[in-house]
Amino acid sequence: MESATGDDGTTVATRTSIPVSIPGYSGAYNRGPYTDTFSPPITCRQSATMYTADDGAGAAAGTIYYGHWWSGDVACYPTGTIPATSYTHFQFWYSYYYSPGYYCPSSWHTAATLADGWAGETLTGSRNGVLCCPSGLTLYNNWTHACATSVSPGDVITLVTNFVALETTISSSSVLLQDGIPLIRDETITATNNPSTTITPAPTLSPTTPQATGGTATQVPTQATAQATKNISTGFSTIAKVGIGVGVTLGVVLLAVAGLFCFICSRRRRRQPLRHGPSSDQPAFVQELPSKSYQRPVELSARPYVSELETRAHVSELPG
Repeated sequence: MESATGDDGTTVATRTSIPVSIPGYSGAYNRGPYTDTFSPPITCRQSATMYTADDGAGAAAGTIYYGHWWSGDVACYPTGTIPATSYTHFQFWYSYYYSPGYYCPSSWHTAATLADGWAGETLTGSRNGVLCCPSGLTLYNNWTHACATSVSPGDVITLVTNFVALETTISSSSVLLQDGIPLIRDETITATNNPSTTITPAPTLSPTTPQATGGTATQVPTQATAQATKNISTGFSTIAKVGIGVGVTLGVVLLAVAGLFCFICSRRRRRQPLRHGPSSDQPAFVQELPSKSYQRPVELSARPYVSELETRAHVSELPG
């Protein structure tokens, strides 16, 4: 890394490509897989650091940055499979990527696509890559993984100088940098297999999407999403097949239950005795009243008896 002086006299950092081979890893710059969701702590963006002098390892005086510069909090970036202590060495911050890496962290976005030959990697066909940058930062110049935003005179930021954090008013225009997260994967990423809605999947390339080449940023044409369509169609057909199989099985079970019910009802009807009622051309049966014990009939008189009355009253003889 070298320093350069801007038009306003500000010292800014420029980058020269320095290939670094990392011994002990199959990929020269591969930090390992990053397939899970990752949410950096909010503290990673609460303060920045300014180098007051060239540190001797590539960071020029006047450089302002967020997060790592091989001396920050290891929780601010995915660790992959390399030891966390490796992040404290500047060699691990030159050209690196995560592979397979699928999704940008929460609150980050896809700032650029990685062109074939990026950092010496072959990126053609299904093997593709993107650069993730924090919200508000974009691809910086020709750096392989740098994200940046501008700071203007009068801006107040928290700067950590010699391990002391102070509210500092920027006196001249400068650039605030942060290491991005390059991801390389061997498949097309779509919203259908995105495990969370809080992270940003790699979108379909648009005419305004810049491309990180290791040189200047270029424009890339829109590409078809045939693989995404294939993934969606395959998932739908599998679900449809499962649904049809379940429906057929349920229908067979319902038919068997209905047949058993009809068979039981039929057997019950055959066991019950038949009850015949009178037909329209037959007289109704009249049930005979129950008989009583025999009693001899008594002859009744034809006319009532009349008692004979005396014709005259009896006259008693009076004494003479």
